[in-house]
Amino acid sequence: MASGVERAVSGIEGVGGEAVDVGELGRELSRALSGLVPHDGFMLSGLDPSPGSAAS
Repeated sequence: MASGVERAVSGIEGVGGEAVDVGELGRELSRALSGLVPHDGFMLSGLDPSPGSAAS
């Protein structure tokens, strides 16, 4: 039987390639982690591949 962490990792692994947009990515990651980390929202942040450049 898979642990909660293993189920969450399994749910997260496929999300990145299947998400259509950032909102869907956030919702799916939130859903996959909901059993492990109680939360009521999400915030996604990223960096531009160029060193020090913030992405928006």
